[in-house]
Amino acid sequence: MRQTSLNGNAGARSMLPDNSGSAAQASKVAKLKKRPCCGSSIAKGSQSMTRKSKAQVAGRIQLYDGDMPLGLPITLVGREWWALQQLIEAGDKGCTPIDNPAPRWAHYVWLMRGNGIDVETIHENHGGQFPGSHARYVLRAKLSILEEVGSLAA
Repeated sequence: MRQTSLNGNAGARSMLPDNSGSAAQASKVAKLKKRPCCGSSIAKGSQSMTRKSKAQVAGRIQLYDGDMPLGLPITLVGREWWALQQLIEAGDKGCTPIDNPAPRWAHYVWLMRGNGIDVETIHENHGGQFPGSHARYVLRAKLSILEEVGSLAA
C-alpha cells in the first residue's frame, strides 16, 4: 500500500492497492473524492440538514451571592439539567454515580462548573470485592429555578 492519502497528504494510508498510473485506480480515486460524507445533506438529497432530536428537558436558573443575583440567568439542557436536579434533591447528602446512575457524572459536573455553579467533589474510599474510591458530588451554589421545560419522565 502507498503511504499517501487520497488528498495527497503524506503519512496517511490509502486503502487502494499501489497500481501507479492505472486508469482503474484513477477512476476509483475520483469517485471517492466526489462521494459526500454519509451524514451530509447532499447524500440525503435535501437543501438543508435537519436533525430529528430527542425530547429535551431544560431549565433556567439564577445564581446568587447572598441575596444578590450573580450575573445573568443560566440555561441548562438535557443531562446537565437532570444532574443539577439530582443534586438539588440530594441536598447536603450529595450524589454518587452509584446512587444516581448516569453515564458521565464527572462531565455533567464539569459543565456546571463551567457555568459558575459551585459543586464540591468529595472522594470516598470503599472496600468490597473491588476496593477503590468514588466521587460524591454536593451542590454548594445558592440558586433558584426560574423556568423548567420538558419532563424527566421516561
